[in-house]
Amino acid sequence: MDYADKTGANNIVVNHYWSQQKLQQLIEEQCKDEYMHWITVYDSISHIETLKAPWFYRDELGNFYNINEMILELTLKKIENNVKSA
Repeated sequence: MDYADKTGANNIVVNHYWSQQKLQQLIEEQCKDEYMHWITVYDSISHIETLKAPWFYRDELGNFYNINEMILELTLKKIENNVKSA
């Protein structure tokens, strides 16, 4: 894996994996101004089974999920596709 492959894989992880703290900051920022932002935030986190998890996955549509085996497999496929196309 060369530098471009590592950079692409790193971007996939950085763009899709969110720490609990980063997610909390997003929620606070989007909710502090208007009620309508809370509805948007709720829609994006409605797929989360527990907010006590240390890490979350965010898909291309902006929805958050708890990380599970299926999410990890999806991430590996994205990284593999990135390496193949590089």
